[in-house]
Amino acid sequence: MLLEAVDRPFRFHFMDGSEVRLAPGAPVHLDEARARRLLEKVPEKVKVVATLSPGALITWQRADLTIRRGVVDFLYTDADGTMRAFVTTSDGWSAVRMRDVIET
Repeated sequence: MLLEAVDRPFRFHFMDGSEVRLAPGAPVHLDEARARRLLEKVPEKVKVVATLSPGALITWQRADLTIRRGVVDFLYTDADGTMRAFVTTSDGWSAVRMRDVIET
């Protein structure tokens, strides 16, 4: 399961002594059991990142608070780890940060 921090980076320590570091816009893959544990313990700090593929319909909120929809053409991860979906919209195309996606 892919998870990322909601607002700011943090570390979570599991009972076996291992830890995971999460940051907004930088999804981390965890096995199902660890992901569920993290979601149970700190639901306000972490969220599930939907797995997307080309052809998926997504909804996102822009900086001006308008809601947009579009079809994913391809996915890209910047050098700093920011994931973006390039989408076709009714009036052109957009590059959408994955953390701005509100529905898939």
